[in-house]
Amino acid sequence: MKRIKFQKAFTLIEVIAAVSLLALALLGILQGQSGSVQSIVRSEAMAQAYLLAQQKMTELEIEVSRTNFEAIDEERTGRFEEPGLENFRWIQRLEFVEAGCFIPAPPEGAEGSGAQSAGYFGAIEDIIQQHVRRLSVEVIWEGSNRPLRANLSQLFVRFADIPRFRLN
Repeated sequence: MKRIKFQKAFTLIEVIAAVSLLALALLGILQGQSGSVQSIVRSEAMAQAYLLAQQKMTELEIEVSRTNFEAIDEERTGRFEEPGLENFRWIQRLEFVEAGCFIPAPPEGAEGSGAQSAGYFGAIEDIIQQHVRRLSVEVIWEGSNRPLRANLSQLFVRFADIPRFRLN
């Protein structure tokens, strides 16, 4: 009887299994690289949006400091026209500030020094209502599947218009 010699080689199933594992590993690496690239693109757009928001905030600050609050619309919108920025749009808002978060309510039925301090609080509240505004800028752009937003907000005080008086 003749003996069959076995050759030392890989079977077809072993080759298919090895190629499948290699394909899965390469797929994972490619997906990781794709996610990294998307993250970088998203980060660059976010940084660009905050720079654009700061630019619009500075423009609004300069305009408010040169005019009065009433000369400026409460809300304005627009698009950036520069090449490469057509995907970004902006909203500027000029809003009243509620003085309640800064000034405690005067005690009910206050008399004497309490009434006097209530008068001071009322004067301060009037000053805040007339000379303080919240400026906010929002930059919006289209992300991969939804609009993305960058917001800046600050209080602006027109010190030049505040009456000078002393509290005794």
